[in-house]
Amino acid sequence: MQIIHLFWQQSSQEFNNSGCLYLWLEQAKKLTRGSAPKEHYYPYQADSKLLNSWFTENFNRFLPRKQMKPSAEIENLLVNLPCDQAKQPIPSPVIANLNNLDNSDYAGMAAFTLNVLKIEQPLAFLKELNFQSYYFADELQLADDAKFWLKVATELSLMIKQDQYIPFIVAQKMNNKTCFHSKWQPLSADYQQRLQQIAPLMPFSACLVDPALAKTVQLQPMAVLQHFSEVQLNTLISNTHYPQTVHKKLQDSFIESSLNLNQANISEQEWKSWRVWQNNLSYDQFGSPFHLCFRLNEASSSNANDWSLEVLLQAKSDLSFMVNLADFWQEKSSKQAFFNKMLGSAIERNLLLQLGYACRIYPLLEQVFAQNMQRKRITITTEQAFAFLKEDAWALHACGYKISVPSWWTTSGRLKAKIKLRAAKKSAADEASGGSATSYLSQEGLIDFNYRYAIGEHEVSAQEWQALIDSKSELVHFRGQWMQLDAKEMARMQKLIESSQRDKHSGDLQDLLLMSANEELYSAEFDDTISGMLSNLKNKEKLALIAQPANLKAQLRAYQIRGLSWLSYLENLGMNPCLADDMGLGKTMQLIALLLHAPKQRA
Repeated sequence: MQIIHLFWQQSSQEFNNSGCLYLWLEQAKKLTRGSAPKEHYYPYQADSKLLNSWFTENFNRFLPRKQMKPSAEIENLLVNLPCDQAKQPIPSPVIANLNNLDNSDYAGMAAFTLNVLKIEQPLAFLKELNFQSYYFADELQLADDAKFWLKVATELSLMIKQDQYIPFIVAQKMNNKTCFHSKWQPLSADYQQRLQQIAPLMPFSACLVDPALAKTVQLQPMAVLQHFSEVQLNTLISNTHYPQTVHKKLQDSFIESSLNLNQANISEQEWKSWRVWQNNLSYDQFGSPFHLCFRLNEASSSNANDWSLEVLLQAKSDLSFMVNLADFWQEKSSKQAFFNKMLGSAIERNLLLQLGYACRIYPLLEQVFAQNMQRKRITITTEQAFAFLKEDAWALHACGYKISVPSWWTTSGRLKAKIKLRAAKKSAADEASGGSATSYLSQEGLIDFNYRYAIGEHEVSAQEWQALIDSKSELVHFRGQWMQLDAKEMARMQKLIESSQRDKHSGDLQDLLLMSANEELYSAEFDDTISGMLSNLKNKEKLALIAQPANLKAQLRAYQIRGLSWLSYLENLGMNPCLADDMGLGKTMQLIALLLHAPKQRA
């Protein structure tokens, strides 16, 4: 049994401190004296040779390359681990159970040496580890600390993907002189909230400290997560190679200097101006007691062009309380005490700050100021509504604003143009008429296909389908509901249906599986016979076993009987099965049994 551990360690207490993610393997087999030459080695761990070979075999592309060959550099790291009264280390519960060790009572911390491997690209490695973990053998498991860092990496990657970070300037005083350093820092209320939820779950083993720094390094979980996030974000930005077009666009700007992560060449006055900007952004994300929300209201009918946007204030203390901007502006004097209780005391300042930033992202919001905040809604066209749904709403949401869209735009409520495929077992009368069999054994695999146009669950005629294509609009009103339309995709479906109705009235189960697997294109319905077939294919427990052929001069084992039954079932469906048993398990005997069970009939 081997358990994969990961821990984060801060490199130093210096001004520009960094950190590293380390991996080590815990195992049930205890290290021998020869493989643990130093004192205070943690006994239940893989030695350097085993760790090297294991990592090279599974994560070769993450190894540093020396002379064109990948090479794992195993380090001996001294860390503090929990120990008992006898100063012996306390192994993880799984390892303790496998070695029949009594539950040792925690008595304190002691220094032990671990064989570790430094992870050079933590985010990329954690993504690969997460993928491979689904295929681990039973003898290899992820420790709780490894699972914890997988979760943190997922959240951090999402924040980076949404560009929720800003340039950051740190002031450092040296010899009565102030120096400024460029860095990058996450700026996302959602990410901060997720870290606060994750932090209390951090295992102790997820952050192991060098005993020399144990008294000075803070091991507060939230501080560890913030340090990990900032180090990974800055490493990613500094290692990214930007094209010349980007550098030219950012030339002589504050962002260009921040990309280099060098000492910032700015004056103290510029630093103060940046601080004001950063404080306003931070307060907008974390300090304001209310959210600024934008709600899209759909047009009343297909011919109407009365789409509208509402600006709402939502209390963070009670998300059910929302007030329209115009209503607040008109009632702020008469209901001041109530609004102060729900939305804070500096409502106008926070409102103007958030609304001003939102206007930079979505300039159409400037109409709010043009109307002196007196109108409840901003009227927009169908084209503007579609642009908001496709692009602007995502940009605003990524910047921390709350967005409300009609239910038909959500994944569960969205109507899609599809081909409705109805599949039924071919009737006996059809078979007698002379259709060609897809299986060489019989015609049991033959299936009737019936194609129809569909919008969501609604079947439509060819004329309605054509009318939607001819509408030349990306947002259309269909049977009382708005939907997004892709005319090119619908025209492609139309040609597919026309050719299928002409050329493919029937087919085999393989055709059916290929079409029904494409859920974006087809909406499939099956009769009871085909539903039963698919159920048997998906559930191996429903496979009916067949008897061994009487003329087979051998005795099949239980697993060979199951293999024979599986081959026979799929052959009768025309599925062309492939038996992939390991070498030496009798594949040839199973195929001979299949031929004896149902010999090919002569013409």
